[in-house]
This record gives sequence, C-alpha cells and structure tokens, in this order.
Amino acid sequence: MGFKNVFLSFLLGCTANILAAEESCQIETYFKIYRLNPSQNLNYKDVVKNSNCNDLVLNKFAGLLTTLEGNVHSKALEQEFQLGDNSTHITITPNKFSIGNINDLLKAQATADTNLYFTETKLTSNKKILGLNENENVEVTCDNCLIYGDRNVKLDIVNPINATRVTSWANTKIVAKIRALKASNNINFQKESFTKEDFFAEDLYTTEPSRFISDFDNIKFYKPNKAIIKGMPITTMDIQPIQLVKYGTPVKIILKNQNINIIKNAIPHRAGVFGEVIELKNPTNNKLLTGKVVDFNKVMIEL
Repeated sequence: MGFKNVFLSFLLGCTANILAAEESCQIETYFKIYRLNPSQNLNYKDVVKNSNCNDLVLNKFAGLLTTLEGNVHSKALEQEFQLGDNSTHITITPNKFSIGNINDLLKAQATADTNLYFTETKLTSNKKILGLNENENVEVTCDNCLIYGDRNVKLDIVNPINATRVTSWANTKIVAKIRALKASNNINFQKESFTKEDFFAEDLYTTEPSRFISDFDNIKFYKPNKAIIKGMPITTMDIQPIQLVKYGTPVKIILKNQNINIIKNAIPHRAGVFGEVIELKNPTNNKLLTGKVVDFNKVMIEL
C-alpha cells in the first residue's frame, strides 16, 4: 500500500472516530442543583460535572435545565435532544436529579412558619449554584434569622454514608412578605379621601414592613398628602388621617363589653382621627370617658 493510501486510511479512520464521538456523548450533572435566584439562567460550566460533549450540546443542556424545576428524569431530557438532532445520542447521569431554589431551602430550614423570606443570596465561593452529589444534604445554620436585613448563613454539606461534612457560606438578605396596597391609578394630592377602588393588594418583600399600608377596610379614613403614581406601593409617608371627630360635636360612643355593644351619645373634649384615644363627656352625668376613634363621629370604649 502506498503512502497516499496509508494516509487516506488514517484520515478516514480519524474522521470516523470524530463522527462517532459527535454521535454519542455523555453528560454528568449533580443529584441536586440549587439556583441562587428563581429566574437565574444556568450555565453549563456550573451544572455539568463531567462531559465529552461539544459546547453546542452542553449549552442546549444548560438551556433545558434553566426551564425546569423539581425532579428531572434524565431519559426525558435525552429524548429532547433526539427531537432536535436524531444523529446525536446523549446519555445523562444520574438517571434522576432535582432543581430547586436555594432561597426556598433556607426558608424551609431557618424561617419556616413565619412571613420571613430570603433573597439576594450569593455563595461566598462565588459559585453560581449549589450542587450536591449523591447522598449529600444541606444543614442550614443562621444566627438572628428572625430579624430583617443582611445575614451570613452557614451551609454544612453532609454525607451520612461517607461520614463527611463540608462547610460553605452564603450572604443573604432576610425580608418580610406582606400584602401591601398599590395605587390603581394616579391619585391627586388634593383628593379629599380614599376609596377601596383607588387600590389593589399585592405581595411585597421588604425589610421595613411597618412603612407600608395593607389595611383595605380603614384606608377610607385617610387622604393623600402628595401625588401618588399608579402602581406605587402606599407608605405611611404618603397619607394623612382625616378628622373623624370634632371638638364639641356629639358622637356616638359604643360601650363594648364582651359580646354586648351599648350605643350612647357623648361630647368630645377635642378633635380626633382614626385610632386616636380621646376624652369625652357623658352629657347625662358629666362624667369623663376615654375611648378610641373608630369611624366618623364614633368612639369605642372597651369596658
């Protein structure tokens, strides 16, 4: 066989090996993948442990994982590849793995049964995901996690089978999830009072929940003290109370005693707004009473 034929045979053999490698390759990922935020796009360099696939395949793999959450069956992913390119067979291990959110993991272990949540979580290792191998679990330790603000969280990755424990750390922010009122339309600062139609309620995550208004029923007792933009969450700085009780103008007093309400009249000694405690005079015997303003010309006295 001449040199030309030997070289041609060698070249054809290499080409066949390259095509074979392209037609079949393997991807190994983690048993558990925790995103750092729910909308995070996953990069194959973060989610692939080992592979002999090309970058095109690996990018497609990471793109598919970005759209998934919960338990993932590798066979179903392999079929996705076959739909796109019948000439390439991808083998993915492990056979089953899961994709979750690290903020949900922190919530479940550190602030369960509260309205406190985690956000803006970052691993101090600068890794883009938290990846666990087979039999590994995470134990979360967080001091002062019932207080709003920035915190350091200890993440112990434990493998009870191998009796190993590896410590990692994360920076995170603890916020409260509240139901806050937002403006349905632009509201003029000269508006005399609010109505329920001026607002809609929506979940809000904040480190200052006391700043925001969530009371639909009692918003009618307030008015704006500035222009409010549509969609803006309403804070205590945006509103001012309306005068519900005037000095000297008779009001109804509700004497509340357990399940019995007795309604009488009294004379306020001063003006009052919603929730304010004022003094009144009983016109029948001139006795002084103390009660809380609860509505227009209404004061409640709890006996």
